[in-house]
Amino acid sequence: MITGRINQGSGTLLYGYFYVDGVLTSAAGSVTVAVTREDGTAVTSGTATSVAVGTYSFSLAVQTDCDVLTIAWTGNVAGLTTTIRTRVEVVGGRYCTLSEVRAQDGLSDTTIFPVSVLEDAIRWAEDTIDKYVGVPFTLRYNRERITGDGSADIKLRQLFPYRILGVKENGTSAASVVWADWTLWDAGAITKDEGYFESPATTNLAGRNIELKYEYGYQYPPDDIAWCARTLARYYCIELFNRMPDRATAVQNEYGTVNMAMAGGPGRPTGLPDVNAVLNRYRAGGGLVVG
Repeated sequence: MITGRINQGSGTLLYGYFYVDGVLTSAAGSVTVAVTREDGTAVTSGTATSVAVGTYSFSLAVQTDCDVLTIAWTGNVAGLTTTIRTRVEVVGGRYCTLSEVRAQDGLSDTTIFPVSVLEDAIRWAEDTIDKYVGVPFTLRYNRERITGDGSADIKLRQLFPYRILGVKENGTSAASVVWADWTLWDAGAITKDEGYFESPATTNLAGRNIELKYEYGYQYPPDDIAWCARTLARYYCIELFNRMPDRATAVQNEYGTVNMAMAGGPGRPTGLPDVNAVLNRYRAGGGLVVG
């Protein structure tokens, strides 16, 4: 599970939390940190800083490529060596900022809506948009293994590949100088301009001998998608304290009966009709995005 997102080209403070029976509990002694990439290669390691009871931070240097990082926090907690793991995704950008969400009506109280809640809300809004539209509006990371068939083309799982980060064929990494000789297609494919993708070698007869790491998606969200993200993030926050029954379809107020939009039906990914209208325009590539 992704526990946070950070922007490509930026460093950040990572946070880890140790609990014993649901209560934050500090470690006896130091807490070590090891950061690894999605493919298991090491990024950095060091010692965490204690910032509060059971709460530790670690400074992560600037990450230049999109990726998914795993952070292992290890310490002696309640007499036992304990390791907790958090995962952060390095992305090309965010659909909206914390300050933009905070500025919306009803979200100014930092006690009721701390930064952690706003961050969860933004991530949920981004995921809701991406899953429905089918392509992210900022660059994301993906790694996949494919069986080469001796042709020059490979079909990817993701649309709009943007940049190749790494390639292995039968366990051997391709030299970076040849990456520019490959063509990336918006429809989700890679073509070798010269040569071909190797078929499985004798030791790789089971297939999936081609490993591709790449960035994909649009480079930045258009204004109406950014508005959708802010609006959905506010909806997420307000719903945390909504006391209306989950199955209610209407509410009675001084203006009469107000029927509520329900999510889950065809063309209704959310309970917000104006947001749904925007997302339906972009679904399956219907929107104009410059990137």
